[in-house]
Amino acid sequence: MATGDKMVLPAIYSFTACLPRGWGMYGTWGHGLFGVGPDGKLHPPIPPHGPVNAAGLPCFVSLVLADKCSIEEPELNAGIAGSSKFIGYYAGKASIPYDEHRPGPVHDDNGKNSVVALAFALQGKAVETQFFSNMGPPLTIRPSL
Repeated sequence: MATGDKMVLPAIYSFTACLPRGWGMYGTWGHGLFGVGPDGKLHPPIPPHGPVNAAGLPCFVSLVLADKCSIEEPELNAGIAGSSKFIGYYAGKASIPYDEHRPGPVHDDNGKNSVVALAFALQGKAVETQFFSNMGPPLTIRPSL
């Protein structure tokens, strides 16, 4: 988007065609991408261990950015909505957990809250952006040497 580089758009299309078909039933991702479940429908529960939010949150940001690039993909909006709902649940509570657990006890680990702040900022969701921005590590400004 920033550079207008035409070589980038095909890669964005490829990722956007894959990621929205690989999320589980709550708009999360696991140890890999998932196609159809035993019932033949997209977005089954994530086997075998459930979601891995530290891996799935960059997928969430990717979908939001693809939407900003006006990429058309049938599952794109549903993926963004599912992730926004699942992750948005933790706003006002505490840190994003490893998977579908209760909110985490620490301010941030693996950068999950910082990534989520970016995803919500890109969507213009001020309340969620503010909450997760405050959950990240403090900014340290070092004097120049």
